[in-house]
Amino acid sequence: MEPLLKGREKYSDYTKDYVKKLYETPLTFAKLSEYNKIRKAIGEKELTLKSDEYILNCDYGNLIPIMEKAANDKQKLTLDGKTYKMKYGLQKDTYMVAAAKTDMGTVILNDEIIQSLKIDYSTLYLNLNWKGNAQKVSRKYTEYLKQMIINSKMPNSLYSATISKEEVYEQSTGLSTIMTYIAIYIGLVFLITCAAVLALQQLSENADNIEKYKLLSKIGTSQKMINRAIKAQIILYFCLPLSLALIHSYVGIKTAKILISTLGQINITKAAAQSLIIVIVIYIGYMIATYLGSKSMLKEK
Repeated sequence: MEPLLKGREKYSDYTKDYVKKLYETPLTFAKLSEYNKIRKAIGEKELTLKSDEYILNCDYGNLIPIMEKAANDKQKLTLDGKTYKMKYGLQKDTYMVAAAKTDMGTVILNDEIIQSLKIDYSTLYLNLNWKGNAQKVSRKYTEYLKQMIINSKMPNSLYSATISKEEVYEQSTGLSTIMTYIAIYIGLVFLITCAAVLALQQLSENADNIEKYKLLSKIGTSQKMINRAIKAQIILYFCLPLSLALIHSYVGIKTAKILISTLGQINITKAAAQSLIIVIVIYIGYMIATYLGSKSMLKEK
C-alpha cells in the first residue's frame, strides 16, 4: 500500500509512524466483473476500465481521507512491471456483509489482468440473498461450503465464516447498548460521588472557618465581600478537578474516536457534546448548592 499512503500520512487520524507501518500491508485485488455485480446488486451504476486503468475502493474509516487524496492525485500503480492509472474518484462500496467495514484498499482491474497477476492467496466472498428460516439457511450454507471443498472448487480453503444481515444488526445494537449502559452508570456514579465529596469538603471547611469570617466581619469586611470570597473559593475547588478531567476526556475521546471509526463511519461528536452538557449541569448544580449552603450557614452564625 506504500504508493497510496506515502506522503499522505497527515490526512489520517492515525499517527505518521503507524501509517508508515501500513506501507507493507498487501493490497487486495478484485475482478471488475465481480465488482460490478456488487454495484448492480446495491443499485449503483456499473463501471468500465481500459487495459491500463484501475479503480480504487476503500471503506475503512481512518484511511478514507488518505485514499481520497490518492484518488485526487491520480496515483499510478506499477504491478508486475506494468503501470496503471486510476480512473474515477475513490469508491467506498462495502462488498461483503460484515460486522465492521474493513476494506483498507482494494484495486479493481479488468478480469484478464487479474488472471495474469502473481497472486499470493485469494478469498471467496459469497453475498447471498436467501429467504426463509435463518437456521435452515445457515445449515444450507454450511453444506454448500462442504460441497465446494469436496468438488475442489475451494481446494485451499483454511477458514470459513458466515454472518447474516440480522446478526450484524444484533451485534451492533447489543454492543452499543452495553457500552451506553456502562458509560452512563459508571460515569454518573463517579461524577455524583466526586461532586458530593467536593461539596461536603467545602461545607465542612467553611463550618470550621466561621470564627475567621466573624473576625473579618468585626474589622469591617462587608458580608458581600465575604460571600464573594466564599464563591471564589468554591469555584476554584470545583473547577480545578473539572479542568483536569476535561483534558483527560479530550485525549480519551479523541483516541476512542479513532478506534470507533474502524468499525464504520460513526460520529461520536454529538454524543460527547450531550455528555459534556449533562456533566456541567450536574457539576454546576452541586457548586451552586454548596455556595448557598455555605452562605446560609454563615448567615445563621
